[in-house]
Amino acid sequence: MIEAFGGHIKTAIIHEGDIGAVVAETLVNENHCGQFYTLTGPELRSHKECVDMISHVLGTSISFKELSLDEAQKRWKDAGYDDESIQFFVEMGTQPPEISTTLLPTVEKILKRPPKRFSQWVKENKNQFR
Repeated sequence: MIEAFGGHIKTAIIHEGDIGAVVAETLVNENHCGQFYTLTGPELRSHKECVDMISHVLGTSISFKELSLDEAQKRWKDAGYDDESIQFFVEMGTQPPEISTTLLPTVEKILKRPPKRFSQWVKENKNQFR
């Protein structure tokens, strides 16, 4: 079972391979000199949706439990997080910044190919979950 706070919040998850490919392209192509890029994935996914997709690819049932605010704060406190960090976690789980829920074409513009989807990441990494 996966337990998390803010599991219903959707964000633009980006594949780490896309981050690396963009970094490499911007380092070797001087057309990117002095530019600032914001990278996002190609789709919005919640933690719950991600768990469901991993469960499907593995062919096993993985349940998801949404933690209440009190449960989450207690866990974070017990794990040693300070109050400022806990407040940040609460904000991310309730009111994430607009950029985390915005889909941008940056990866595709730089790499000249669509960004990788979360389903591709799951398939590439399925053996890590066993």
